[in-house]
Amino acid sequence: MRTSEAEVAFTVHNPGDPVPATLRGTVFYTQTFDPSQHRAVLLLHGGTLDRRFWDGFTMPGAVRFPAELACHGDTAVFTVDRLGYGESPYDRGPGSGFRLTPDAYIETTHEMIAQIREGSYKVLDGPAPPRGAAGIVLGGQSIGAAVTELYATRYQDIDGLVPFGWSNQMFVLPGTSSSMFIKLLNEVVTPQLNAGADYIYFFPPENSNYSKYCEQAVYHVPGVDPDILTQACANGLHNQVPVGELTGARSMAEEITANLSKVGPIPVLFMYARQDNMVPGPQWGGLEGNDVDIMTPEIAHWKANSKCRFLVYVIEETSHDFPLHKSAERTVQEISRWLKSF
Repeated sequence: MRTSEAEVAFTVHNPGDPVPATLRGTVFYTQTFDPSQHRAVLLLHGGTLDRRFWDGFTMPGAVRFPAELACHGDTAVFTVDRLGYGESPYDRGPGSGFRLTPDAYIETTHEMIAQIREGSYKVLDGPAPPRGAAGIVLGGQSIGAAVTELYATRYQDIDGLVPFGWSNQMFVLPGTSSSMFIKLLNEVVTPQLNAGADYIYFFPPENSNYSKYCEQAVYHVPGVDPDILTQACANGLHNQVPVGELTGARSMAEEITANLSKVGPIPVLFMYARQDNMVPGPQWGGLEGNDVDIMTPEIAHWKANSKCRFLVYVIEETSHDFPLHKSAERTVQEISRWLKSF
């Protein structure tokens, strides 16, 4: 089935800022999408990334994840550059990165969801999609997944939740952060914070035009095509992370953990990569010096405290940046089956 796509824009507001901002995005859909009957999916990228991440950075041989998802199910899939990333810059002078907090992302997501449901977003280029949606499923990767979970504790206007590669326990339970996450914080992030930067590199440019930090942190080398890996970790491909998002991660995890009873009841599909070095998944057993499954407390906490119906899917031979791995097509199929189950 052929997929159409269009470039779109949302008008949003960062709380406390009277000047509206524009978020750029892309919508993928097929001619069978009927907004009176079918749901839309909104995908939020993680830190360092932008919406190109979901689309394999348009690299030859990479799976076009949102296009494939639209093809497999009767859904329209929206990918966006969150505020401060990609084609959605947030230039408010020095210190702008401190103003992009979890609250900023929750409220701008709320505005996007309303505009998708109403069909009131702008189409900038490409064929105009059918406007509106019968419901919204919210998905996100890494800290983008944290945004989706926090969103679900504050707003009850979504029909499903798909967090990829996130664990609140990394911040809530002592000793459960991955060694790679700690390494990046100590060696890369902290020096930039101490220097007063308001946007932070996780994968700083290297003389070789290839970031080994990137490879080690977010890819499972045997599970990625070598040509795609070379391009994925090239200098300049990854964005800097707004400091407000980074420094707000702990409080975001704590708030989610404390308020799971406010989520749902909605279906939730947790997705974890087996070889994730940033957020270790079920049975990973890769923490230095022990064999702790850090996701088990996360899943147990959701079971005990939320009203959700949820499934857990472990993506094999895959790490943190899952759409660029060879397993991406299987992952699309799993999400599509889940979407059709409710």
